[in-house]
Amino acid sequence: MQNNTIIAQATPIGPGAIALIRLSGKDAVDIAAQAVQLPGKTSLESKSSHTISFGAILDSSGRKIDQVLLLLMRGPQSFTGEDIVEITCHNNQLIVNAIITRCIELGARPAERGEFTRRAVENNKLSLLQAEAIQELISAQSVPSLQKSLAQLEGSLSKWLQCLETKLLTARALCEASFEFLEEEYNPNTELSHILEEIIATIEQAQEQFSAQKQLREGIRIALIGSTNAGKSSLLNALFKQNRAIVTPIAGTTRDTIEATVYKNGIAWTLIDTAGLRSTQDPIETAGIERTYQEAQKADLILLLIDGLPENNYDLAEYEALLKKYSEKCIVVQTKSDKQAQQSSSLAPAVFISSKDRRGLDKLENKIAQHLQVMLTKTALPFTLNQRHIQILTQIKTIAESIQKDLLAETQSYELISLKLQDVLQACTHMSGQEHSTQLLDAVFAQFCVGK
Repeated sequence: MQNNTIIAQATPIGPGAIALIRLSGKDAVDIAAQAVQLPGKTSLESKSSHTISFGAILDSSGRKIDQVLLLLMRGPQSFTGEDIVEITCHNNQLIVNAIITRCIELGARPAERGEFTRRAVENNKLSLLQAEAIQELISAQSVPSLQKSLAQLEGSLSKWLQCLETKLLTARALCEASFEFLEEEYNPNTELSHILEEIIATIEQAQEQFSAQKQLREGIRIALIGSTNAGKSSLLNALFKQNRAIVTPIAGTTRDTIEATVYKNGIAWTLIDTAGLRSTQDPIETAGIERTYQEAQKADLILLLIDGLPENNYDLAEYEALLKKYSEKCIVVQTKSDKQAQQSSSLAPAVFISSKDRRGLDKLENKIAQHLQVMLTKTALPFTLNQRHIQILTQIKTIAESIQKDLLAETQSYELISLKLQDVLQACTHMSGQEHSTQLLDAVFAQFCVGK
């Protein structure tokens, strides 16, 4: 596969000023040189590495496709470790397709998903953990997630894993030292147990981060829930600062969920307007209310809206049940404070707001930010973890707990414990990618886009 020269568009398909096309492989410079016409009698082959040339790409009949810039990077001093030519052209998909077609005619082939990054891993330009960090960096939906992904690209997860491996090596050394002594002369159980406790605690922290990091990667889902006409749609529009949802005095206007995403303090807030809670015989509205309860389950945060007008009643028992079930992620919000003097709810300390004149919205946003801060404290490690990582770490933790039980029961020899620790060390090398199979690389890079 690596003998081939590959090509793909590296920028997203769609409107924009410029597009970037990437060629990588042993024939990249030759293919680009045949496709481009440079000013005067200069040739691309004569250019030094890491230089930019201006020229025109020609089709097979010699007709100009577009004026372009070509960035030449000779291997191994390149992203993939191979010769790379990056062609910047005007972003018209007809132009992009014509340039790619011309390069394929000259010997390139279309790149597979993630193949440029895969070649970087196979040529030891990146570790597998760094390659996964690139994917996280591209897909991050919050500033904290971006920062963690960048730290991982710079080696934070590798260093964390190395610390774990050092503890495991120390534990194995203690076991093997016992081979030289009689059991009554040397008993490393206490030291081994202490090291294993540290390993288990370290992995548990990582597992907790994995559970909480979804909010960092994807942003948070905030469900607006309450009775009909409680002001859910008005609040969504006020937070979104646009009329995203229809607002009328007619009960049951919202029958399905409506979503809008805004960015606040570097984190994506996905606001979900839900169907109002009430007894109804309307099958469509009933289905919408059922979806409201589903959104309550999925949401990272619930804004439980109470209508501030006394003539608009709500089912107190239903509200209390929701608050009891989701107390840790619920903020009670009393609406329409512009029409009624503030009256404390019996449910919980409420944030009083008016979506109409934006009264209390700053206080509500601060309250949401406080909930977010609690979530962020659970993601203190300077990297992100994916399902592959967490499966391996869970396997390591299970073996470590098994060894601890063996030490307490004194049912296993140190030779057998040493072999178990070797299995754990082997799992660490699989996680880091120091040892990887074709199947593993296929699975990892199938998640990437073409062109990366």
